[in-house]
Amino acid sequence: MPSKSKRKNSAERILAVIGAVISIIFGILLIATLPGLIGPLIIHGLPLNIIWGILVIVFGIIILTSYGVVKIGPKVGHDWPILIILGVLSLIFGGDIGAIIIIIAGIIALARTLS
Repeated sequence: MPSKSKRKNSAERILAVIGAVISIIFGILLIATLPGLIGPLIIHGLPLNIIWGILVIVFGIIILTSYGVVKIGPKVGHDWPILIILGVLSLIFGGDIGAIIIIIAGIIALARTLS
């Protein structure tokens, strides 16, 4: 049976990976469907929904890379500040429930470091 800290670490990892995958799906939906539903928000000739969708996808890929799920470039740490910051940024740009799950994973990681 895994130790208590190992279970918390696995719960944090599972939530972060699920949240990142859901955020990537929401990013794809932002790019693919949202401009057609509400009309594109345009600043300087670029639709904002496409930019926001790309940002949400990038944030999700950064989290997947930090946990070793995707092997792209240098590995980013997966400490609690990174999870919370990327979760909040993803929430701002339209990550919705995936971003909330990432923030919860960051809070679990914070609780793990404090105990």
